[in-house]
Amino acid sequence: MNTAIYGDICKGLEDYLSNSQFNPFVVRDSPSLKPRYPCVVVREISNQYKSSALGGYDQQTTLGYEIDIYAKQVGQSADIEVARELQGLVDEFLTIKCKMRRMTATPNNNFDQLYYRIVMRYVTTLDEQRLRLY
Repeated sequence: MNTAIYGDICKGLEDYLSNSQFNPFVVRDSPSLKPRYPCVVVREISNQYKSSALGGYDQQTTLGYEIDIYAKQVGQSADIEVARELQGLVDEFLTIKCKMRRMTATPNNNFDQLYYRIVMRYVTTLDEQRLRLY
C-alpha cells in the first residue's frame, strides 16, 4: 500500500490552485475549526489492492479520492461562480495531470445557505512498481 501518493496529490493540487484568483485554502480530510473560504478538502476514500501479475512484480492498487469545494461570495463573484471556477481547476489537475477519472461532481446547497458546496469523486489505478497513475 502506497500512502505517499495522497500527500503528493494534496501538495500538487495546492500548488495548482494557487494560480486561481480566489486563492483557496487546501486541506486534507477536514478543515480546522475556523476554515478560510474558499476551501478545498481532499480525502482519500479508498486504497484497495486490485491485482498482481508476474509473480507479484506487477502490482496494482485502485485509489479513490473525494474533493469537497466550499465557497462563499468573494467580492463581486457569487459563491457558485467561485465554486465552479475551482471545480474546473480541480478537474483539470486530476484528470489531465494525474490521469484520474471523474466519477461524480455533485453541487449541494448548504441548508443554512452560508456557502456553496460541490462534491467530486475520482478514481485511478496505481502501478505500485513504477509509481504511475493510469
